[in-house]
Parts: sequence; structure tokens; C-alpha cells
Amino acid sequence: MRSSLALVLLALASSACDLFPARVVHQRVGLTIAPPAGGQGTIRQLEGRDQVPLSGSRVDGDKGDFMLQSGPMVAVVSREYGEIVDFGPEGAIDGVVAITAAVFDPLSQARSPVVFIGVEPEAPSVLHIVRRPPSVRARLHTFVTFRGETLVMESTIEPESIKDSGMVVGLGERIGWGNHPTWVQGVGLARKDAVQETAAFVGRESRGLSYAIGHEGEETMVRISSVGLAGFFAVGRASELSVAAAGDRSPRRTVLLAASESSIGHAASKLYAPSSMRTHEGVSSPVRGARVEVAECPDEEKDKPRRPYARFRPGEPLVFPASGCFEARLWAPGHKSTEWTKLEELKGLALAPSGSLIVSIVEGGKATVARVQVRGVDGTASPDWGEDPEDGSAVNTAHVKAGVLNRPVPPGRYKVVADRGFEYDAPEATIEVRSGHNAYVALELKRAVDTAGWISADLHLHADPSPDAPQSLEDRVLALAAAGVEVGVATDHNRVSDYRPAISALGLGSRVASVIGDEVTTEEMAFGHFNVFPLASGSEPLRYQRTSPAAIFAEARKRAPYGPSTIIQVNHPRMGDIGYLDVVRFDRDDVGAFVARTPWAPLDFDAMEVFNGDDATSPSVVRGVMKDWFALMDSGRRLTATGNSDAHRLTFHEPGLPRTYVEMANDDPARFDERAFVTALREGRAVVSSGPFIRFKVGAAGIGGTVPPGEHEAKVVVYAPSWVHISYVELWKSGKLYKRVEGPFPEGDHAATLVESVPVKSGDWLIAVAGGTKEMAPLYRRGVPPFAFTNAIFVGP
Repeated sequence: MRSSLALVLLALASSACDLFPARVVHQRVGLTIAPPAGGQGTIRQLEGRDQVPLSGSRVDGDKGDFMLQSGPMVAVVSREYGEIVDFGPEGAIDGVVAITAAVFDPLSQARSPVVFIGVEPEAPSVLHIVRRPPSVRARLHTFVTFRGETLVMESTIEPESIKDSGMVVGLGERIGWGNHPTWVQGVGLARKDAVQETAAFVGRESRGLSYAIGHEGEETMVRISSVGLAGFFAVGRASELSVAAAGDRSPRRTVLLAASESSIGHAASKLYAPSSMRTHEGVSSPVRGARVEVAECPDEEKDKPRRPYARFRPGEPLVFPASGCFEARLWAPGHKSTEWTKLEELKGLALAPSGSLIVSIVEGGKATVARVQVRGVDGTASPDWGEDPEDGSAVNTAHVKAGVLNRPVPPGRYKVVADRGFEYDAPEATIEVRSGHNAYVALELKRAVDTAGWISADLHLHADPSPDAPQSLEDRVLALAAAGVEVGVATDHNRVSDYRPAISALGLGSRVASVIGDEVTTEEMAFGHFNVFPLASGSEPLRYQRTSPAAIFAEARKRAPYGPSTIIQVNHPRMGDIGYLDVVRFDRDDVGAFVARTPWAPLDFDAMEVFNGDDATSPSVVRGVMKDWFALMDSGRRLTATGNSDAHRLTFHEPGLPRTYVEMANDDPARFDERAFVTALREGRAVVSSGPFIRFKVGAAGIGGTVPPGEHEAKVVVYAPSWVHISYVELWKSGKLYKRVEGPFPEGDHAATLVESVPVKSGDWLIAVAGGTKEMAPLYRRGVPPFAFTNAIFVGP
């Protein structure tokens, strides 16, 4: 969900090298601005996306953008933003989101507007981009060209006038490749902790290509923020400084970008002159996903730690700097790494045999879909199947389609837990795995909560078409089924996605239904993020740049595939600069005054994501957003509250945490009625849950219904599996707590009941809330307590 470009970027700092020739192309305030010599290849403007000879959903080049080509290598630069948006050899799967030079000033999270982009007649192989940073009186010049199969990006800063000279500013790059952990030379895979180190290059293995970017051997500062609770690999900044002095240019900064269809190490070798590198015979391994990691040797006498250099695929030559001491080890998903070994002793290096963990999951005696977690116990580390999803598995979690998991794990003792969301129990077993042997576990899932008449939905989901969601549509669908989510709304950032082909390919039509949608992620006038669904298959994304909420809402209404049935949902409304209510400074204490003074911020949306998955560990944050919802209902707006995972990554972001239950006459996903679903959602016949399931009636009216004024019996019944502990049930009337009942509650078919006689008048509304304080341990994410609430039952005139 935190998908704006700034949140998926890595930054490199400026260097002091000056590699520009003396030939004059432009003269501005006494500075010589010249393109690099020796540029190679061709440049042309695209007539459409289909002209980009790359594949995959990361291909962003479109009409008017500039395509550079040298031999088989292709790079596309956005005409509007001057960013490298596609890069790789013809036919490969593109893994680049955006790479751009940047000035790191006080507004460095904002894009610097492009004031010129084009090809200079004197250098037809070089693309020249000029930007004006938001808060610095200077221009950032960037030249992009090929040197053989390596892309070269050179940048310099030019003050706008003599009086602006002498500024000290950061000059660097932002590199986006889709919410993946980054390999940092000298650090290794930056998975959890913040990184602030000097490095010669950084790299990334994407689905089809490996990338490396660096400074021809010169080290530069790399900063990566720590990973968030939801597993986002996020913000970096440059810190070294360049001076833009009067009558002279700032130091030129040159970075090289290389791609390889094998490994990070092979891509990195293209950044260096061959004379500065040496080659060593590689190490073969039959183990799937194995990698050879090369590192600089540690030196205990000098208190010098081991510094990881790069990763290579088995069997390919190891290429690394000619000077210095290096060693290597083998790593593979589900295996214990070998010890670090001197290069001359690599021959015959092999991974110790792992054991095979074979888990059978059934429901009613039949193999079934499920999620399985494997956790090390008694000193055994949890297995590591890699950060990137593969066949529904990542880290220590697997999503199983046909009831059988067969994965390698190192010898040790493990707890195996199976689940399928909040309607089922979570059976577990502890087992010893021995080297070279099979270890068998049989687990049976049993339904614990009857949700007849309701269908579970996640209305905010991301997959590969989003630039920050590194899993395929197939893995996203499998994870939905394994989590017990029956309706998935595809809402990729400014992309219109359809899960139906993936559902069909996996044979999961009896488990999951799909709704086509679009998360309108506003840019260049950022008002927040808005989900729009359903949309017709093949629709273009809604306009998201230089637009307004009113224009978005108007376009959304026109996009309805049938009647006025499009749902407009405000996502994460209180999430700072990507939350609509924060951006427009919504005043919950005086909605009328807000509407009068802010006519440009309409409130005529249909649903509001009151509970976003990022807040699953903090019900207090959700209760704060509920106050906004209360205020809107008190102002006369019948607005549906929803809860959605906003899942981006397969494991860290569980789909269905939370989820929205929608009342349906037919709750079978195989017979899903989209129109009835949208109607029920619009009418507020919905329950939001990260654990408990609530049935709620006031008099004869159910959730979303209306009762007349008078005195009515309110009945709240809360259901939950045994691993979801309920400690309180609440009844709220018109935004105020009316009754709270605290546990412990008796065990039985449900967790808790609250029955209360309530006098109500016209204009009142009532909701039910339930939750607990104990974490739900079977979930992957730790520290999540159960929390749920219903939509309102209203009191009519």
C-alpha cells in the first residue's frame, strides 16, 4: 500500500569524479554542459508500449517515451519524468520500476520536474534530461547512453544564477525494483536492519534478470531504511555532498547499470574493466535455487569483518576484483549453508543433505488448500525458502493448493502449523527432521465458525502489476484461497488487473471469485489512494496524475460496467501523505464546516477502509479512524466501513488480515454474483474482522438495515476458533459506547454474547465491536490481537 515511488527506492550518494570532456554543447551562467564522449547505440521515441521488446508487467514504456538500444540491450526513459523505467536484453522479463538521478534537498521525496528532455544534435546517442529540483535554485543535468551493453548515467548540478552558486547539495540516484530486498556489496542481502554503508555496487535478482548498479569500482554511500512490520523494503537517501560553485560545474557523477540473465555477480562484473577483475572456476550444485556467495576474507588482527561481495549461480565462473583475499560458500533455500571456504578449496564443495518435510493437509478426509508455516523450535532456526515467492512459498511459509507440501529443511526440530483463516482451527504438530530422510506430518483442518449467508472478501490487494508487489497473480490467488478469502478485488496501483485467468489456471474457481479494480494512486497532485471497482475487463486505468478527487469520482461513476454500481473506496484515510482525510485536513468535529470551506474535497465516496492491514497490531489506530467514520455517519452519510489487508508481499502481508464479510443470499464463490455483492456492500451489509465473526441484530433488522424509533433488543453474538481469544464485546450507539461486556466467556459454539434493550430515536445508529488482547499465534505476523466490528443498523424516521 505504501506504493508511491519514494517508498520502494534505494539511494546512492554522490562521488567526486569528473569524467566529462571539454566540448561545449550548452553555456548557462558560465558553466560548460557537455554530454559524455563515446556514447553508443540508437535513440527513438516510442509510438506505443508494444514497441518495447521486453516482457512482464514491469514494462512501463509508452507513447512518447525514449527507447535507447545497443545490440540486444534496451533501456526506456520516461518522457514525462526522465526516469529509466525499463532495462534489459530483448525478450527478457523487465524488473525495473524506476531509476533516476536525484538532488537530495529538503523536498527530495518529491519528483524534480523535467524542464527539458531530448537528443542533442552533436551527440545523437545520448539522451539529455534537465530537471529543476523543488527547493534548490539549480538544474540537474543527466545524460543517459550506452557503453556497449552497459547503460551509463552521468549527472551534474548547475546553479541558476551566480548568487545561487556555492550551494552544498546531495547528488545521487534513486533505484526502484519493486519492494525486494537489495544486495549491497560489503553487506549482503539487506533484509531487516537499516543499512548505511559505503559500497561499490548494489544489485537485485528479479524474476527474469539480475541487475547491478555502481561506480566502476569507486565506493559510494548506500542508505536503506529498516524493513517495516509488513515487510516493505523501503526508503534510502544519499548523504555525500556536491558543491555547485560559481563559474565552475559541480563534480560529475557517473553510474553504470548492467543486467544479466544469470546472477548479480555476473551483472556486477560488467561494471568494471576486465583488467581489474579475476575469474575463478565456479561451484556446481544440483540443489534448486542454490547460489554461490563470494566475500572478502575477514582479518581478525585488523578487526576487519567478512564483507559479502556478490552472488553467483552454480556452475558459472566467479568474477571478482583482482586484488584482495576472497572466499565463498554455498546457500540454497531450505538448506544449511556451507562454511566459508578458501577459493583454492572450493572443488567438491557441497551442501549437506537436508531432510524432506512432507505435510499432508486434509478437510473431511480430502486433500485441501491451506497455508503451512514451519517454525524452528528448541534451538533450531526456522527454514528459509527465500524472500521471493516461488510456487506459493517464501521465507518459512507455504501456500498449498492440493493438500501436500514437500519442501527441504535442514535437520532439526520444527513446529508445523496449518490454517485457512479465521473460520478454521489451526492444527499443529512438532517433528524431528533428519538429514537425508523424509519426515511426515498429517494435519486435518476443521471448520470452527459457521459464516453461512456471508462471503469473505479482501477489497484491497496487490500483485505483480503493482510496482511494489513482488508476486505473480497466481501466487496472489493461491494465497487468497489458503487464507480462506472467497472474493479478491484486484486493485493494483494505476493498473487494471483481473485474477480470473489465474483462478482458472489453478483450478480454484470453487474457492475464490475475482472482481476487477484499480487503486487510483494519485501523483503530481497527491490526494491519497482510492479503490474503484468493479471495472470492465480490459479497461484503462483511471487518470491519476494532475487530477482531483472530484474528477476521480466522476470518472469512476462513468466506468460502472452496469448501472451506477461502481464502488469508490477511500483507502487508509489517515496514513499521512497517502491518506485522503489527512491530506484534506478533514475535521471530524465539525463536518458541516469542513464541507463549506473545502468544496474541492468531496465526501461522496461509498466506502472507507477503516481498518488497513498495516494497523493489524494496533486496534487503537483503527479505533481512531472509526471516529472519522462515526462523524460521517452523524452528518447523514450512510457510508460502508471496510477492512482489507492491502497485501503487497506474499508472506509478510497476509491477505484477509483483516477482511470484510459481505452478506449474500448465495455465499458460494463458484456461483458468485458480482452485482449482488456490490449492492450488499453499498448497503452496508458488512462485517470487518481480523479474527472474530459477529452476527448482530436490532429488533428485526440486520446489519445495514433500519429500525423505527422506540426500544429494541440488540443482540450481538461473536464466533471465533479456539486460537482467537475474545475478551470483550461492545455495543455502540451513535458514536458512544453504550454497553461493554468483558470475559472470560463460556466455551461453546460461540465466543461471546451481548443482549441489551436499547431506546433509540430517529437518526441514531448502532454497531457492535468485539476483540481481545492475546495475540493470534498461528498468524505469520506476530503481535496481532483479534478485533472486529460491524457496519451500522440505522434508526429511521
